[in-house]
Amino acid sequence: MRGLFGNDWNWIVAGLISAALLIGLSTLTHFPFLVSAAISVLVFAGLVFVLAPHQLFEGLDLGSIGGGQVAFARELLSQSQPAAERLAAAASSIADKDIKAKVKNLSDIAADVIARVEAKPASAASVRRFLTYYVPQAAEVAEGYATLATGGRPTGNGLPMSAQ
Repeated sequence: MRGLFGNDWNWIVAGLISAALLIGLSTLTHFPFLVSAAISVLVFAGLVFVLAPHQLFEGLDLGSIGGGQVAFARELLSQSQPAAERLAAAASSIADKDIKAKVKNLSDIAADVIARVEAKPASAASVRRFLTYYVPQAAEVAEGYATLATGGRPTGNGLPMSAQ
């Protein structure tokens, strides 16, 4: 059932909140224990759904869109989201304010393009090159810059510089 309603974190957070609510209702407000337990169970069930991670194409009428377009957009987004996340992480690790702002801007653009493809899967073909080539390459360059800026040595092919 966990796979249907999110990852472990939404279950854990919902459980902690409902447990705290149960303790608070039964001890602080002196509600009867069974009433407190029933309220806590309802809160737990609601929070599991509310805190469930966002799914791709959620709320979109998939019947009006071709299945091939949705499958293509889903595959494109699953390939490009890790690179966009790497780009955002690299932006946060860069110390130079100007470079950091430029990388952050590119990261925001990538996130906006991903959101637009999710909203309109038919547009996936027009941004394919941006998401599959430019965003991963930008993430690699930004990560390299962050490594160089912190005094690290880039390896390029996974080997230490002395072994190349």
